Amino acid sequence: MVGKTALVYKASDGLVSQQFNTVHYSARSGNRYFGTPLGVMYFAEKDIRNNYRSNPRMAISSVTVNNETIRSPAFNTKDAVLRLRFDQVHINIGYTALDFSPYAKYTYSYMLEGFNEEWVRAGSRRYAIFTNLSPGLYRFTVKIDSRSSGAGEPGTEESGTSLTFRNDKPVFLRWYAWIVYALFCMFSVYVFLRIRKSAVLERKVGELEEVATSLRTENTHLESLSYQDSLTGIPNRRYFKYAFQREWAASRIREELLTVLMIDIVFFKRFNDTFGHVEGDRILILVAKGIQKSLFRLTDSVARFGGEEFVVILPDMNAEHGSIVAERIRTSIVGLRIPFASETGEYLTVSIGCFSGSPDSSFSADQFMKNTDAALYLAKAQDRNCVSIYSSGCLGV
Repeated sequence: MVGKTALVYKASDGLVSQQFNTVHYSARSGNRYFGTPLGVMYFAEKDIRNNYRSNPRMAISSVTVNNETIRSPAFNTKDAVLRLRFDQVHINIGYTALDFSPYAKYTYSYMLEGFNEEWVRAGSRRYAIFTNLSPGLYRFTVKIDSRSSGAGEPGTEESGTSLTFRNDKPVFLRWYAWIVYALFCMFSVYVFLRIRKSAVLERKVGELEEVATSLRTENTHLESLSYQDSLTGIPNRRYFKYAFQREWAASRIREELLTVLMIDIVFFKRFNDTFGHVEGDRILILVAKGIQKSLFRLTDSVARFGGEEFVVILPDMNAEHGSIVAERIRTSIVGLRIPFASETGEYLTVSIGCFSGSPDSSFSADQFMKNTDAALYLAKAQDRNCVSIYSSGCLGV
């Protein structure tokens, strides 16, 4: 760059022609002469400033967000921070060197702090594109690497230019949104507790359904554990103990009555002595099936208690209805018309003891079974082939 005006000699100064070859000449005075299409020009070398190797300044030429151009004052103001909405996911930043010479060509490098870990060499490309940036603060810096002519030095970050912008968080990720979420969770817990409290009214139905489901599940499970009597095919005494404890607990929770029938085949030992044990086993099977056919509810169950004795559990049933079931069983056994002459008639018969009570803390399961056994003892001690009902302090037939 020349510090003083360069002088030009033209045809008006006595030159024959203004057309010269591109040559130059250095004089002893320090002037340099060279020919141009306009004539001979010269300048003093001492007047040239020693900055011809410096790179020009950089500038952000354009910013486009989601194909919409941002006005220059929004990003070219000192210390300005360009704010972008969370849905503005595509940003195109244009930049250029402030050198308007048509022969100047530069290569560039840029870095987006908060995204790039090192400088990105862009070559001669004068724009950078970023998409789907996470919410946060970013600083875009661009610098000149070199001129294509070889003149100029590599740029530094200080000699470049920068643009700061912020990607805002979406509304649903901001601090006040988290407060709303917390309040919503607290409200949900409150509603849940209220619903749970009101569900107490429906607990009885749920308990009954649970007991019914448990009964079906346990029946299948108990079969695999040999809870079945191998002779008669009905549950054995082991199963009865399990079922009785279960029904005892369920009746206590539901505050319902529980009825148990104890059944004994009349003079069965005499029958075995007369007809043999093989025939006696066959009769046990027939009696077991006869008792099962007399039970109409799914919740009622029968088990072989031992030898010629059977036991029936009747949940949620009082003594009056229990005696009706007992009489139906007694009648069905007589209806089998198994020949066996005895004091009770010409066919095989049974004696049945019945006890009904409401389980509570003052009344044990063992006492319950003792009362049932006492009712059977009375039936066997009297006429046999009958139903005996136990009631507090007295026995009735």
